[in-house]
Amino acid sequence: MILILGSNHDDIVYFESVIKNKKSETILGKYNATIGTLFNQSVMLLCDIHTHALTASLITHIINKYFVLLVFCVGNCQCATNDLLIGDIAISKRILFGDINLIEAGGVELCQIPSMPKVFEVQQDVLLTLESSLSSRTYSKFYETTFISADVIFKNKEEMRYIREDDYILGYNQHVVFDNNSAGLALAGNLCDIPFISIKVVGNILGKKSTTDDYLVVLKQYASIGRAVVSAIGEISRNDVVRE
Repeated sequence: MILILGSNHDDIVYFESVIKNKKSETILGKYNATIGTLFNQSVMLLCDIHTHALTASLITHIINKYFVLLVFCVGNCQCATNDLLIGDIAISKRILFGDINLIEAGGVELCQIPSMPKVFEVQQDVLLTLESSLSSRTYSKFYETTFISADVIFKNKEEMRYIREDDYILGYNQHVVFDNNSAGLALAGNLCDIPFISIKVVGNILGKKSTTDDYLVVLKQYASIGRAVVSAIGEISRNDVVRE
C-alpha cells in the first residue's frame, strides 16, 4: 500500500478523483481514510492531520496494520528564505523538526530527538522518480528543499529566533520551507524503515500576507502535484523503486 497524507481535504481531492475501487475506512475510530487502487497498487488517502506528533502516531499505526511501501505528504508550505515564489513546488530533500529540544544538552543538537538523526534524508531513488514525473507531467518549477516542521505558524523572523542565526535556519539558508507534519512523517518512516517524501506547493512567504489570488494559484498547483505523484506511483509499481 502507498499512503498519501494531507493536512486538509483540499490536499487530496485530486487523488480522490483518480483512484479506482474506492471504499471508506475509519482509522483508530476517528480518522476517515479512503482506500482505492492506482496501477493495481493499493493506495490510502488520509487528511485532517495538522501536527507532526499526530502524523507520526497515525502513520506508525497504519504501517503496523497495513503493508505500506511508501508515504507521500502533500499540501502547501511556507517559504522561509524568500527564494521561492507562490506556486513553486517544494520537494523534500531533507526534513527536520523545528520546535523540539530547543536547548542543546547531553549530546543532543538543537531540534534533535535523542537517539534519532537530526536530519532525516529522503531516499534518493524516490526523490529522483518524483522529480522525473514532475518534469514529464507538469510545466511547474520545482526545487529540492529543506522541510522544517513545527506545530506553530511562524509569522516573522523574530518568532524563529530559537532556530535562526543570521540568515541560517537550523544551518540552512536556501530553499527552506515550513510545514506542520513532514517531520512526523520522517520520524515514522525512519522508525519503521519505510521510504517517505513530501511534495508541497509554496502557499505563502514568511512575513508576507497571502491574497485570494495566491490561494487560487495553490489550488491549481494541487493538480500538478497530483499528476506527478500518480505518475511516480506508476513508475514505482513498474520498476520496484521501493522495497517489496
